[in-house]
Amino acid sequence: MIDAQIANDATYACSAVAALLVIIRLVVSKFQPKTFDLSFFVATFGLAAIIGRVIVTYYVLKFGTANDVLAKMKTTRVTLTNEQMDQIKLGSILSLFVRILTTSSLWSMNLLLLLLYRRFVAHLPWMKNAIKGTVAFIVLSYVAVIAATFLECRPFHLYWQIMPSPGNCVKAYSQTMVQCISNIVTDVILMAISVPILFIQGSRTSHKVRIFGLIALGAFCIVVTCLRLTYIFKAGSLQATRTFWASISILVASVVANAPVIYGSLKIMRRGKTSSYAYGYGTTNMRTGGVTTIPGDEEKGGGITKTIVTVQGDNESKTSDDIPLRPMHRNSVVF
Repeated sequence: MIDAQIANDATYACSAVAALLVIIRLVVSKFQPKTFDLSFFVATFGLAAIIGRVIVTYYVLKFGTANDVLAKMKTTRVTLTNEQMDQIKLGSILSLFVRILTTSSLWSMNLLLLLLYRRFVAHLPWMKNAIKGTVAFIVLSYVAVIAATFLECRPFHLYWQIMPSPGNCVKAYSQTMVQCISNIVTDVILMAISVPILFIQGSRTSHKVRIFGLIALGAFCIVVTCLRLTYIFKAGSLQATRTFWASISILVASVVANAPVIYGSLKIMRRGKTSSYAYGYGTTNMRTGGVTTIPGDEEKGGGITKTIVTVQGDNESKTSDDIPLRPMHRNSVVF
């Protein structure tokens, strides 16, 4: 059984790794062509949600919730002082904000991944509507989860009521279902959007392997969400169980959303470039060191543009094998 200490430890560990990934992403984003784009602000919002969740979760697990007390009363005689009742009320209210912060963390990671995929498939006209539809779904599902968080118990005081029994609304089963199912649907949509990238003409095998890895991680996210849903219902929606599995979900989502951009940015840094070179498309601007790039001819076929660039250095010239095989896009990222 997962107790408060295990849940706290999981929250600290998972949130520390997740926050570190987002921070690294924000720091190395200076190597990308547009540092302060939409993804930068979404990542900042996600980081704030992750950190805020750690702080609020500590007090929720410390004070307890009405649902936890009701579960304990089924097996043990419980006598509560007025001070303890006040703490349970505060813990129950704070648990609502934990659910909002958890949703904000997960949804911001989903949006970051969508923004990354959008750059890969922006040249495909039929994908534009798919991207817009996905954005709309992410926004609407976020609103739906927030609404379910605050509307499940009516009147509102039932969230912290002990006697008489407030019913199952304090277990937040409806909110959990809406959140988990919406998250699963979003993961499936993101996986579907990434599939066309595997079949883009001219994509190197290494790029396809990385995309396939992201798809596999997306599938793993779905597995984690299903496990989370199962164990929450099995444990009677105890706060410690909810906290533990939410922390795992945030960690996995953060890895999937941030690892590709971190890898790409570090790749630019290692090569000593200021670049918009990206998986599938982008241009490369060499820094100093006697190296220049000379645009060459373009070969067009099947809607794909291949730009041949000659790189000249000290007493040598060669055709760069990093040249992408898709239309140029100045806002792309390395992957």
